[in-house]
Amino acid sequence: MNIPRRPRTQCQANNAHANGTQTLRTSIFDNKRYSDAEREEMCFVANKFSVRGLDIRFVDWSELKTARDQVQVVSETDVYVSGPGTGLVLSALLNDGR
Repeated sequence: MNIPRRPRTQCQANNAHANGTQTLRTSIFDNKRYSDAEREEMCFVANKFSVRGLDIRFVDWSELKTARDQVQVVSETDVYVSGPGTGLVLSALLNDGR
């Protein structure tokens, strides 16, 4: 099966910062289905590969006390990474075109 792909320009981050650089903000959201080893690996990736132009953070839902905090984190996210199930519910709140 051949799945059509969007043109690359529609998939690029569009969040310019004051210094004119673009940063792709990736949030890896904790999920109860992750094993300890998977969680450790994702934290490693978030810490190791956050470089200029790429901001990766590991988000623990328990640290976000209010729905407003959760929506804010999701709205500031360009790439949403989570396990299957309810961990993807807030992905519907991602901004279009980011």
